[in-house]
Amino acid sequence: MSGRLGMPLRETHQRLTRMTCLGLRLEYPVDAVPAGIVHWRDLLALTVHVDGQRPEVRGHVGPDHLTRVAEATGEPAAEVGKRLRVYGPLFSLGPSEESSDG
Repeated sequence: MSGRLGMPLRETHQRLTRMTCLGLRLEYPVDAVPAGIVHWRDLLALTVHVDGQRPEVRGHVGPDHLTRVAEATGEPAAEVGKRLRVYGPLFSLGPSEESSDG
């Protein structure tokens, strides 16, 4: 939703919290919401089929996924790993050692 609206994730979260009194349940760790706006490449990196649609990746993210995302986005696998690390706490991700950049 944040990406579609072009607003930072934290601002989107703040707006959504206003609707919890109406029964909206926010089922993610609030302190894990990163700053910044979601980029289309983030959406591809965060999804199993590298298409921006459910299901999202969880747990260990292996080198095969990094390679597929790199091919789809035109970015090096190391950059894909950086993108995933930003969202790691929010999605319970653990990028592989191959994704380290240093």
